[in-house]
Amino acid sequence: MNKYYDIKVLYGIAILAISIINICNGEQCANINIDHRIDCTPEIDNVTLAECTKRKCCFNTKLSSSLINGNPKYIPTCFMPTDYMGYKVTQVDQQENEHGTVSVFKIKLERQTPSGFPAEIPVVTVEITLLNDRSLRLRFTDIKNKRYEPTLPELNLPKPTDSLNAFYKVNVDKTGLLEITRLANGAPIFQTDLTKLIYTNQFIQLKSKLSSPLIYGIGEQKAPFLKDTEWHIYSVFNHEQHPINDRPLYGSHPFHLNIEDKNTGLSNGVYLRNSNAMDILLQPEPAITWRPIGGIIDIFVFVGQSPDDVVRQYVSLVGKPAIPPFWSLGYHQCRCCSQPDTLAKQMLITNRTIAAGIPFDVQWNAKEYMVSFNDFTLDELRFGGFGQWIEHLHDIGMHYVPIIDPGIDPKQPKGTYPPYDDGVNDDLFVKTNTNTTFVGHVWNKSGYTVFPDFTNPKATDYWTKQFRQFHKIAPIDGAWNDMNEISNSRHITACPKNSSLEYPPYLPKRMNNTMYDQTICMTSKHHIGVHYDVHNLYSLYMAIVTDNALKSVRQKRSFIISRSTSPGMGQYAGHWNGDVYTTYDEMAWTIPSIMNMNMFGIPLVGADICGFTGSASNNSFYQEMCARWIQLGAFYPFARNHNEKHMDQDPVAMGSLVTRAYKQALETRYTLIPYLYTLFYKANTNADTIARPVFMEYPRDPRAYDPSVAETQFMWGSALMMAPVTKPNVTKLDVYLPSGIWYPYSVSGYGKPVDSSGKTMQFETPLDKVNVFLKGGNVVPILPSRQTTTAMRKEKFTLVVVLDHNAGAEGQLYWDDGDSIDPIKSGRYSLFNFDVSKGILSTHSVVDKYREQEIVVNNVIVLGLKTKPNELTINDKKWSNFSYEESLLKLTIDKIELKLNGVNNQIVWK
Repeated sequence: MNKYYDIKVLYGIAILAISIINICNGEQCANINIDHRIDCTPEIDNVTLAECTKRKCCFNTKLSSSLINGNPKYIPTCFMPTDYMGYKVTQVDQQENEHGTVSVFKIKLERQTPSGFPAEIPVVTVEITLLNDRSLRLRFTDIKNKRYEPTLPELNLPKPTDSLNAFYKVNVDKTGLLEITRLANGAPIFQTDLTKLIYTNQFIQLKSKLSSPLIYGIGEQKAPFLKDTEWHIYSVFNHEQHPINDRPLYGSHPFHLNIEDKNTGLSNGVYLRNSNAMDILLQPEPAITWRPIGGIIDIFVFVGQSPDDVVRQYVSLVGKPAIPPFWSLGYHQCRCCSQPDTLAKQMLITNRTIAAGIPFDVQWNAKEYMVSFNDFTLDELRFGGFGQWIEHLHDIGMHYVPIIDPGIDPKQPKGTYPPYDDGVNDDLFVKTNTNTTFVGHVWNKSGYTVFPDFTNPKATDYWTKQFRQFHKIAPIDGAWNDMNEISNSRHITACPKNSSLEYPPYLPKRMNNTMYDQTICMTSKHHIGVHYDVHNLYSLYMAIVTDNALKSVRQKRSFIISRSTSPGMGQYAGHWNGDVYTTYDEMAWTIPSIMNMNMFGIPLVGADICGFTGSASNNSFYQEMCARWIQLGAFYPFARNHNEKHMDQDPVAMGSLVTRAYKQALETRYTLIPYLYTLFYKANTNADTIARPVFMEYPRDPRAYDPSVAETQFMWGSALMMAPVTKPNVTKLDVYLPSGIWYPYSVSGYGKPVDSSGKTMQFETPLDKVNVFLKGGNVVPILPSRQTTTAMRKEKFTLVVVLDHNAGAEGQLYWDDGDSIDPIKSGRYSLFNFDVSKGILSTHSVVDKYREQEIVVNNVIVLGLKTKPNELTINDKKWSNFSYEESLLKLTIDKIELKLNGVNNQIVWK
């Protein structure tokens, strides 16, 4: 090659390079707002110009990924130009329903520009199905090959309705624009450019515009309730670790709630039905980008008139939560890692809690009761007489729950450990990619652990057998499913180094270096597929099998608390939010965490009261924190004290200050358990949330969305609001009271009424008093607080009537035997409605099928009554046993012995 030709070639290359740079930085790039960018190289953290131009994308080095306020921000430096044509729309078809309106759209996409990822899907079909007037489904599938789709949760698809009444409108443009807008005002609900889709075997990227930056959900992480849209990534992957900011935690919930307008409460939500690991990116446009690393895109869009409307649609789809046993709504107490733990020590702690008069229902144990930390075993040396002690707990109206994790020890002598021997006989343990049994390590002192495959149809009989045998030794009342992400601390079986399942083309950004960190290999095999696909579902399969086992063995309602969760878990188990640190910051975070889980359909949720881990010193600072924590924790739907610190953390061990705080907070909770139980009935039948943000009750109050309110206060249903202290050295607390009448409430009595026009007010916050408020317009059934819920069920009810500005109120009481299986399905329950209008309290017996107990109201308290009645009648008979306190606007009607079963009643005051 001569010099002249060399110069011509170099000159041509230079011109080409300049033209490429110009293309990448021309109009197609310059007109893109930074906040609207779509990442063209999401798998590359520090992309080069060469790689970016190879993918025909825009390059800008001035806005690289950066650290802003200590948090990683993922602003793309290589992004798609406006004319990027990843896929081309080659066909759009519509199908009409019997009413002559479009009910299904079918779109065919063909790949045009290589994405840079391996194994691209050349032809994708997008099918949009209008499910009913408020929801629709979008499925992006490979036209030629069947891809993995999760088998759980089983979906309860809504019944079709006439789409003429739809809340939304769908538009598909042949240029690739897919828009779902609210019909009433044209607001964007879901909007994506199909040409910008990336769809490959192990990476999918789909971006959609959000209605506003007010986005909630996306779990499970330690994060604020209001999610960060400043280029923030949330990785979704069941993972074992202490709650740390911006790391994936124990559950996977790719569902979000988006508030369109905080002045109207109009809202929408999206659920991505995909069980693979994924990233969810939020950016300031505002927009959301889903990045699952397998499966398909199967999206459900919910359009609602309010936030709770949207959440009801989602929870109804994935499965409404079960009604837990009545006793499980009492106080639970546990202790981990005490050395050496013995039954005598356990009995001492239990007995001193009871002796202190603290309401107490359920004693728990972590792994210390086991032999060598092996499931379904009992260390007779340290826990001799354990079964008899549990029977004693039953005799005094209490219950017992042990930890049972999925790890089974394979190193016990053959014929001595049925959980392993039976699993081998049934070929039930998770396999490696070479079909040998996968071996890791969790707790077992042998140093080796194998894992049952709960997706195998034979798993239910196997697990039930283990529970049945153990129940003969220790008559347990429930199960604590821990370490079920699956957790695995050591890979005795090594993961293949050359597998794309172990080392995928895209690793979710918030994960710790590898897919198999703290879990088993992604190439491991289950009955229904490889672990790469079903990892996030393992705990749900375990919960279903455990639920069946407990019901079979006990012939009663099951009680399960699971650390790991996924959509649909609430049908079988509750959740505690893991190994929280003993800090005020962690305490404060538990408020958004329990509200999130309620939105995910898992209302039976709580945190370890006083914290699980951290500093271990019983000083005044820690005592104050623990007193504050019980004032919050008493109003977790699931209330348990549990810790691993090298100190006892039960209330008596913490001293008199904490003991007083516990007694007062729990006695207040116990009076309200009938109301809480009724909320679980509403969750089960209507998909209602229980612990919910204030804006769920006040969707048109803009202040209710303010993080100073939404992150710090919460409600039980519509009638109660909690405003806990989550900072040290607080003597007065600012509480936002939405418009209405509010009454401070505790077991000690009622405070003066507060008529709020929607303002922040200051309240005293002593260490032995909860900040709970009753909201006007509600009738709340309560019972006297007793040592156990078993004792409470023998008592008579009080109806607390809290009048609103119109002197009206309404409420409900659900009641059954508290322990039978499927009381709604069997019809063995009672339901009573209460309403108040124009000085008349009416009780209505709606369902009267629970006859084992006579439901009697002994007292009625009316709050907000502005004048003392001159006359009072009960079912047309005059009643003189009443009193009135003018300072509290409180009417008390005593000893009325009003029977509710099968009859309607009226109490009239004039």
